[in-house]
Amino acid sequence: MPETGKIYGLKIDNYVDERRDLIKSTEAAAKHLRDLHDRFGKWYLAAIAYNCGSGRLGKAIEAAKSDELNILLDPKKKYIPRESRLYIRKIVALAIMGNDEQFLLKSEYEHLLNRANAYSISTVRVPRGESLNRISKLVGIPLSELQKLNRHLKYDFVPPYFGGYDIYIPYIKLSDFKQKYFEEKIQNIYKVHVVKGGESLYEIGKKYGVSYKMIMDFNNLKKSIISLNQKLIIPIDNKANVEKINKEIYHLVKKGDTLESISKAYKISIKSIQLTNKLKGSMIREGERLKLYE
Repeated sequence: MPETGKIYGLKIDNYVDERRDLIKSTEAAAKHLRDLHDRFGKWYLAAIAYNCGSGRLGKAIEAAKSDELNILLDPKKKYIPRESRLYIRKIVALAIMGNDEQFLLKSEYEHLLNRANAYSISTVRVPRGESLNRISKLVGIPLSELQKLNRHLKYDFVPPYFGGYDIYIPYIKLSDFKQKYFEEKIQNIYKVHVVKGGESLYEIGKKYGVSYKMIMDFNNLKKSIISLNQKLIIPIDNKANVEKINKEIYHLVKKGDTLESISKAYKISIKSIQLTNKLKGSMIREGERLKLYE
């Protein structure tokens, strides 16, 4: 759960959810299990508490007047949830299998013996705001593979933390990364937006498809107040969005045009047209030029 993850040092914010981090989540889980073992004294109890929560397990032990596994697993008394009863059974079954090398060699599970060596990863640090798409092209890693290794990133770019951020790449690509990777200025990756009169961070964020809080973070803004002609770095995580934003077009209002008909023709929302052109209502005039984004 989020609060438990944060207790064990996992970062969960607008950019990352390190509960999905391959290494950090494993380390946090191990620490959590150790603490549960210290509390309950037995590993099978620690595993059950990991699944259903220490409070729930404490009440179950109190109700059963025992912490013995065969009593807690009673399907009729239901001291612990069904999910947790199945969970601990799976762990015990895997433990028995894992200790029987001959069984694994003679069965379809032989591959489990070499599981740890099948795919090694390396940790590399990249600067704030770096794009996964750019790294995949520079180093020759399919973007989908890079995303799979870095599922904790909520977007296809590295968070704006000072000092950069660690990402994972296949170990076999570490040499290529060291030879080919170079830092690129953030302005070349993200859109620089010049604030126009009447704009708010919320409107700018909506225009680019990102949270206004992200814009504040990337630009080190403590307040949401912005000024005319102020330059803001906008983190755009989708190539299609970049093309969409950079492709400004205009529509000359003709007789019979309505915001609804223009919206359908260009496949953009009425609200977007109103915000872009600072229209308070739905009234438009023939000959008026409306700025649109395809």
